[in-house]
Amino acid sequence: MHGATVDLMNAGTDAKLSEASDVNGSYHFFALPPGTYSVTVSKEGFATLRRDGIVLRVGDRIHLEFELRVGDVSQSIEVTAAAPLLQATRGTASFVVEQKKVVSLPLDGRNFVPLIALSPGVNLPPGSLLPRINGSRPRVSEYIYDGISVLQPEPGQVAFYPIVDAIEEFRVETNSFSANTAVPTAASSW
Repeated sequence: MHGATVDLMNAGTDAKLSEASDVNGSYHFFALPPGTYSVTVSKEGFATLRRDGIVLRVGDRIHLEFELRVGDVSQSIEVTAAAPLLQATRGTASFVVEQKKVVSLPLDGRNFVPLIALSPGVNLPPGSLLPRINGSRPRVSEYIYDGISVLQPEPGQVAFYPIVDAIEEFRVETNSFSANTAVPTAASSW
């Protein structure tokens, strides 16, 4: 619906963003931090629609459709229980390591790399800091921190290791990599 106001609120931080839908009824919010969100869609002459409990994880791209019903300003519809969102905009197989695991699992040397091995299909040989993702060679993985590669010129050598306590969550992509992945054989990001 053209000209509807779409309000997005992060339930954890109360940060709010607002966007107007375009002529196709589309709206976009970019570079959102992981968290739980609520979306409210309103337009004069239609009942306001609100959807709560939308969980956004690192690297997610989700598509939400809303259908406004004719009504007056005092009417509103609230959806509080929703089915898990289908990732229809990307074909990757991935695994998300949440902050709870990052801060609670024991690590030798405060290095996040052993946590990559929590993902199915990932092997971390003893004494190695270079994981093998679904049988790939250990030096072909791409490490992306907030969208930027942190590899040194020699393949597989990570130039920057974030502080473990500062990692909210990270995603390990194990196959079907997107076109914007710099190294097509394996990718992981935090």
